[in-house]
Amino acid sequence: MAEIIPPSPVEAITTENGSMFQRFWTWTDRVTRAVNFNIQAVGSGNPEGVLSASAGKFYRDSAGPFLYWKSVDDVAGDKTLGWLLVV
Repeated sequence: MAEIIPPSPVEAITTENGSMFQRFWTWTDRVTRAVNFNIQAVGSGNPEGVLSASAGKFYRDSAGPFLYWKSVDDVAGDKTLGWLLVV
């Protein structure tokens, strides 16, 4: 993942009407994506058809030594499908 450079501490982050400037919005979007990507979901059993997630998410089955990876955002519009067993 590319380095995420924070905005300048002396630069305004919002416009007069409260909207985020594009540079700040881009930074918050990148930070959010990095955090969400690195957080691993944990549960018991196979997540397929049960856990809704975006592509790239990992899931660890606490009931066994299984790790799943979400390969696509959705299958036919269903965000609970698309999990692949990695290990």
